[in-house]
Amino acid sequence: MVECAAVASSQVWIRVNNNQFVEQPQTILQCRSEEEAIAHILKVNKPNIVAIGETHPYTDDGKKPTTLKLFVRTILPVLKDAGFNDLVLEMLYSDDASNRLVNRHLQTGKPENILKKVMYSPNGPNQFGMEELLITAKELKINLFGGGPRITDRETSYIRDIRSDKDKSGNKLIALTRRITQRTIEKALSLLKRPGPKKLITYNGGYHNDVVNTFGIRGFSFGGYFTSKTKFNYVEIDLLSPELMNSQGKDNYAYPEYENWMKTAVPQKGVMLIKRGNSSYTIMFPAKTLVP
Repeated sequence: MVECAAVASSQVWIRVNNNQFVEQPQTILQCRSEEEAIAHILKVNKPNIVAIGETHPYTDDGKKPTTLKLFVRTILPVLKDAGFNDLVLEMLYSDDASNRLVNRHLQTGKPENILKKVMYSPNGPNQFGMEELLITAKELKINLFGGGPRITDRETSYIRDIRSDKDKSGNKLIALTRRITQRTIEKALSLLKRPGPKKLITYNGGYHNDVVNTFGIRGFSFGGYFTSKTKFNYVEIDLLSPELMNSQGKDNYAYPEYENWMKTAVPQKGVMLIKRGNSSYTIMFPAKTLVP
């Protein structure tokens, strides 16, 4: 079997704790597909937790897949074949009642308006692809769990102001982000404590899963918690394209790293797998693959 092949390696500067920079090794590999890239990561890292990070799209034009749709179509089946049966989603309330409602839907197919009842922001940018996820999860027998706020969390009430641009200070967004990080950790730990195989997928915005907290804001990321506070093998995988990097990537990545990727890590075909440190990866798709 042909595997991903290294095409470049270097020492790069990455941003940590807001405006501080550290040097770390980086390797860029060419893979024929995202499925091959995921298989490579599973073989090398042997993770218990696969933490997927997306840059939330602004729209769904129906012509190109959103990041979530692409994940559902190509990556989720690979993870299922590798024994990952549980998926924790930022988009869903983390209440036990909401989780039961979702998984009852996966068994019965009813009710049709399930998303409005279990998503904390059903009209937000992270909704695109949820319907397809429900269909595929049912087919693959994937269990879905919420990693978002609880219905009763104070931060849930902040969403309207955040969406309507009334959160001028950004404090409500920071509080909500911290709550999502907390709830994802809680849900993941509760699932990993169960008897049986210790395998779990999380799906969040691309800064929640960071091993290195690039924003420097306490509570923004949970990757560092799992790598430093638990014995579980954790891997962070961000899904990106040039359009997503151009529209929002500079908020999430250090400028030297961003500029280097745009020059050296945008594939013409297949995908580029960027290995950042020991537990962090980015899968870069060709231009015009994903909806920005």
